[in-house]
Amino acid sequence: MTFTQAVFAGGFLSGHYELLGLHADYGRITGYAAVAQLITAILLWRPGRGPGWPVLVCTLLLGAVGSQIYLGFARILSIHVPLGVAVITGSVLLVIWAWKPMAPSPETPQ
Repeated sequence: MTFTQAVFAGGFLSGHYELLGLHADYGRITGYAAVAQLITAILLWRPGRGPGWPVLVCTLLLGAVGSQIYLGFARILSIHVPLGVAVITGSVLLVIWAWKPMAPSPETPQ
């Protein structure tokens, strides 16, 4: 979803002006997804007994996405564009971590 944002922005900059509306709409959807991601990280941590650091990362990503939405509508592109790259990078790293096979713990029966 975050990569699609970059595609829409690039299309807009290439002269396909209707893509700016899609970029804005997907920005809002990305914000909702960031909230869901944070809730999932909290559930992994507390009832799931998983690591707590994803809560911090997801909180930072939610703050970055919220900032992205504000900066985009305010047309502060000098911060909006590099922050978008950071959001995409953080999201990709989080997905890689989430899908990486985990070593079995000593308590896990084999």
